[in-house]
Amino acid sequence: MVQLVAEDGLDIRTAKDLAVKIVEYERNLAYQSELFLRQHIESASQTEEEHGVRAMFGTEIDMFDDYVDWERFNNRPISQKDQKFILNSKLKMHNLWQRMHRRSQKDKAKQAAASLRYLKRSSNQLIKALKALKALSAP
Repeated sequence: MVQLVAEDGLDIRTAKDLAVKIVEYERNLAYQSELFLRQHIESASQTEEEHGVRAMFGTEIDMFDDYVDWERFNNRPISQKDQKFILNSKLKMHNLWQRMHRRSQKDKAKQAAASLRYLKRSSNQLIKALKALKALSAP
């Protein structure tokens, strides 16, 4: 890239500086685009919640469900106390996943804001370098 920029009549140092700024801008732009796409693909849905809760607490949920299925299979009534315990436990698992998910979303938002700052900075540096080159080449 430095060679290509240098072919336009720039000295090697200036060409290298400009090439670095172009690469930094392109890298930041690509990362920002990736974040944007990932954000739209990963929008929270009910299915995502179900998968998230299952990923965190699958074993516990399966144990509760197996207990209920076993009691029903044997025609035994499930006590009100056990039903409340199972329901409250599942609710707590769900609430914990939601808190962790919200925290994760806040972290992603911070990361996106920082990424956007870097993109703005790199684009400003590239523009300044191009303006400086224009000033040098003007008669």
